[in-house]
Amino acid sequence: MSLASPMPSAGRPLQEQSLSLVAFLAARDNILTASQAASALDGLPDDPKPAAKELRGRLKALGVDIQHTHALKAIAEARAAGGYLGMGEQLQYDVASWSTDAPGISCERVRLTSFAAAADEVCRRIRENYEDDPPFGVLQVSPAELLFVGTSAATGSLWRVLLVPMGPEGKESPFREVLPLERLAERLRRLVEGQLGGWLDGKYDVGSALAVADDVVRAAKSRPESEYADHLGVFHLGTLHDQLPREVSAEHWSPVEPLTQAQWDDFIKRYAFFARRHSDTSLFQWARELVVAASAPRFEPVPISLQLLEDSLAAAKMTWRDLSLKFPFDEDGKHVADLKAGRGCLDAVHAVSTLLGLDPNELMVQQRTTPRIPLPHHTDLALWLSRMDAVVAQPDGAAPVAAGLVNRLKALCAVPYEKRRAWDKRPPAEFEALNQEIRFAGLMVCAGMGTRFVQDLPNGRTRPASISVLEFDWQVDVLTHGGQLDQEQTSMVIGPERDAVTPEWLTRFNKPRFTASDLLRYSDMVHETIGDEEDEKERFTAQVFAGVKVFNRDPEKAHSASVRMEALSRLIKNEAMEPWVRKSRSKPDEEDSLMISEAAFEATARCEIVAIAGEPGFDRQAFYMLCVQHSRKYT
Repeated sequence: MSLASPMPSAGRPLQEQSLSLVAFLAARDNILTASQAASALDGLPDDPKPAAKELRGRLKALGVDIQHTHALKAIAEARAAGGYLGMGEQLQYDVASWSTDAPGISCERVRLTSFAAAADEVCRRIRENYEDDPPFGVLQVSPAELLFVGTSAATGSLWRVLLVPMGPEGKESPFREVLPLERLAERLRRLVEGQLGGWLDGKYDVGSALAVADDVVRAAKSRPESEYADHLGVFHLGTLHDQLPREVSAEHWSPVEPLTQAQWDDFIKRYAFFARRHSDTSLFQWARELVVAASAPRFEPVPISLQLLEDSLAAAKMTWRDLSLKFPFDEDGKHVADLKAGRGCLDAVHAVSTLLGLDPNELMVQQRTTPRIPLPHHTDLALWLSRMDAVVAQPDGAAPVAAGLVNRLKALCAVPYEKRRAWDKRPPAEFEALNQEIRFAGLMVCAGMGTRFVQDLPNGRTRPASISVLEFDWQVDVLTHGGQLDQEQTSMVIGPERDAVTPEWLTRFNKPRFTASDLLRYSDMVHETIGDEEDEKERFTAQVFAGVKVFNRDPEKAHSASVRMEALSRLIKNEAMEPWVRKSRSKPDEEDSLMISEAAFEATARCEIVAIAGEPGFDRQAFYMLCVQHSRKYT
């Protein structure tokens, strides 16, 4: 694609164009991968007619033959262009997903030009998040958004997928039709309850929800199927499918909207299908246990301003008891106990801030969660900005930095993220010149990570995010680890190597190639094999056994996998690794456990093994940069 192109596609990422083309062709029974679609669209002429002609030729070479009129419409939808078949008057749709208790790198917000493409994207995200893990989900529909809230036994947390219609000027707009939403609700039900083996609440509420603008009234009229035992009062949580009444009097549904007998019959059929997969529990008990588990904190709490919270409670004339009633599933009172102690998990911080009208970033005490990561080359800085939203701050205690350098770096960080995505492959020309000036001044740009709440979701919703902070530091402080190393040293390795690992050894163990999935399977097998009381010899035997089983009796690859996981362990032990590695909340009688993101496993699989203090390890900067490169795989 020409960077000088004035057509609307210039403002729309190629990734989104390719998703639109895939959806357009799929609706006409033509299958194309996203990468094939991207190659077919990249570099097309500005004029729609020549672009359509060339697109037909490219698609035909890929085995897809479409008419010229269809090619024109495909171009219009991919580019979100007006003027053809009324495209300028059609709604577009934003899709985003996030977790409420963990700061994600991105909400993966995309804009699609058709409801069909948006529905496909919602289903794809749910399918990928809950593969082989039956989810419990709630579908909430309002005139201006469709929201899926899900949890599962494996995730143990609430995860959301949001679909919002957007008007021609890029502003949130109400849905215009009920039928597509009802079809999507049925599709989601079949996905969640059929393919994934879980349960979806809210299917019967979709049609009526669009007619209710008030959030309170809509919530009062909702009929979550998993709560029928509570609402009806004619059976208990442990009621199995064959114990359900065949008919339920309408009076039992008050004050909520009554179901029709046809809907009740449909519910019984759905419950029967659920019971075949979950014969050992009732739907109502299963759903409640998952919701209660999801409300329990997964991660270590963050510090908060207790004084601000107490002042806000007093201003609202609320007691701690009043606050505890706002967490109905906090059965052990853990959330409120944490808040009283001046700390809180991110979802609790957000909830209490919303309740009291506070800025969650003011309530949460800001602190550095990672060391400064050097970005010595302009390509390093470009890669970082292509993967993360960033802010610039001048570090305390450093010598004054020229205002021109600070402002120029701020300007690069202020570029919209959609435009920064391609900087890892094509850094702007000013990057190299700016970095030369920074280095000439004896400085270096360093990156750190922090947690803040941001409003990058549709409809102004807020989520916790991992935010990158770019700072200036002295080169000498970076190269010597703040004086821990001699100034004469040129490497960023702390301490001399004791027993250097030979180059031949490094070559041999860097030769096997891995994926994150390989190391995840190996790690799982090791944990399944090793007992808590086994000694070092027994643990080594278990690692060998796991490696042989996972890597098909390839001893060199198995040994290399063990070396890589040990290198990761040493790096985690010596360096702060958030947000890619986070401590989970442990019980009093348990040791702290770690939750390692897929991005960290990707880095472990790809990072070169080097000699660190006489042992095989990873260079921390190289490892961090690989984490950033794969930061979209944050789960």
